[in-house]
Amino acid sequence: KGEPVQDQGAMAHAGSYSIGPQFVTLMANQTISTAPGKNPPLTSRGETEHHIAVSRSGKDLTLVFSKGTGTVQLFEQAGSGAGEVFKLDAGMLALVDDYFILVHENENGVNTGYGKYEKQGDSINLDIKRWTNADQSAASNAYDTSIKATFDGQSLSLEDGQSFQISP
Repeated sequence: KGEPVQDQGAMAHAGSYSIGPQFVTLMANQTISTAPGKNPPLTSRGETEHHIAVSRSGKDLTLVFSKGTGTVQLFEQAGSGAGEVFKLDAGMLALVDDYFILVHENENGVNTGYGKYEKQGDSINLDIKRWTNADQSAASNAYDTSIKATFDGQSLSLEDGQSFQISP
């Protein structure tokens, strides 16, 4: 978060987790950082391991990343957790409780974002809260916008021609 929006960096991770006695361990298959205006605007570290302290109070969830940044992230429960998570050819797509999260990286760059969605048949409207596109030459952010798409369970295809394939 911050101003101006177009200059904000972003991070995205996709992977699995395990619960231990002191931490949740996130094994990120992808660790992506973008920084508009920096050279390079995109860095990717591949697989990384994160140890996260978790605390809950009612619907509030606090994550504190240790062994490095000490980053604190605050969340509020939005629903029951009903939905699906799809492995992509190069990332992950979650469609849960009317919210979406996309993390995708390939040789052409990255697309990451989250927000709410509405689906009717194969048509899906993504009401984007945050969205970042980046490659080795540029990074751009979109906030509070929407994208029309289709999702047939095999691929998510955006109106701008980008497509994200579900892996078997």
